[in-house]
Amino acid sequence: MIISPSGSKKYRVVSGDNQHKDDRLLNASISFLPVNQNSPHPPKSFILDNTGFVHFQYFNTSGRRSGDSSTRYSIAEGEVPPSFGSVTAVKIVNHIENQNWVIIDEIWLVT
Repeated sequence: MIISPSGSKKYRVVSGDNQHKDDRLLNASISFLPVNQNSPHPPKSFILDNTGFVHFQYFNTSGRRSGDSSTRYSIAEGEVPPSFGSVTAVKIVNHIENQNWVIIDEIWLVT
């Protein structure tokens, strides 16, 4: 997903559906592409891939939503450190081949 360069502060991506419980990301991560790939450097806890994207986290595959305790969702959410600078793209990387469709239910980026 390409976005206008902005200073993202928070993110939340939810995969899954209460009617199709297996249609969710199982082994996936979310990455951000900084506008300036040379500075500032990402914190040591983040991984930089060979395309310049910075890996932020893997999806939690046992996430729950309030009011829906029976369905497991895959959820990635967190904060982007202010030192990261502006973001120009967001990427979801699926690390395994899914046997089912994948439903992206929610994408939330706070700038």
